Amino acid sequence: MHAHSLQEDANDFPDSGKASYRRVAYCEAANAYLKCARGAPSQEDAHDAFLNAAGCFRKAEEWGKAGDAYAACEAFDSAVEMFRRGDLFDEAIRLIRAHKDAMEPSLVESTIEAAKLSFFRKGEYKYVHRYNTAHRPLT
Repeated sequence: MHAHSLQEDANDFPDSGKASYRRVAYCEAANAYLKCARGAPSQEDAHDAFLNAAGCFRKAEEWGKAGDAYAACEAFDSAVEMFRRGDLFDEAIRLIRAHKDAMEPSLVESTIEAAKLSFFRKGEYKYVHRYNTAHRPLT
């Protein structure tokens, strides 16, 4: 599989070398896995390819793309964690709204609190109020 060999190439870059080259190599591997996922003959193959893509994007520190790939294979907790790392709280909250029942409750609550704090720090107070779940459920 082409994607797997690209991932192996990325893994072979030395940690002490140029980090940007390693990140580019992981992105190339991730994009190859995404292509495999979209043309996969089975749901299981697609799931595995999306999961591999997410792992490569994670190593490349492409948090949004990693989150999207994890969401595509229904690894919602991991997706939210990636969105949080990238300070992509709108995406995290969107995913929580859609899949809250399938997610770890403590991750849901801590993400909502982190989102409110992030929006508060940025002066985006309307979002703080929108995500206030202390008195009402997130819908």
